[in-house]
Amino acid sequence: MYLKGSVTIIASRLGLLLFILSTYPAWSYDLRIGTTLSLTGAYATFGRQALQGMRLAVEGVNEKGAIGGRKVALIVEDFGTLDLRRAITAARKMVDMDKVELLGSCLRA
Repeated sequence: MYLKGSVTIIASRLGLLLFILSTYPAWSYDLRIGTTLSLTGAYATFGRQALQGMRLAVEGVNEKGAIGGRKVALIVEDFGTLDLRRAITAARKMVDMDKVELLGSCLRA
């Protein structure tokens, strides 16, 4: 029950963020949103459920015309079972290499 509620909260927060960003002017490239999740290890079930909710939110936004004409691209990195070093490495990769414009997570590492 707790996980279901958490996934709903995460998806609604992502939906709200995407709605707020919809006021931005049109851009010529995707809006890249990055997230670090625990997709392996002890919290993998929660991470996969959170990812499913995020993907549904992104699909919904893109189907409705995107954000200011920009499609949303979700960039996902796994940080295992709350491994702080992996989380930091993943976040740096998303910012430096993937060029995400927003970065967040639903679990703390």
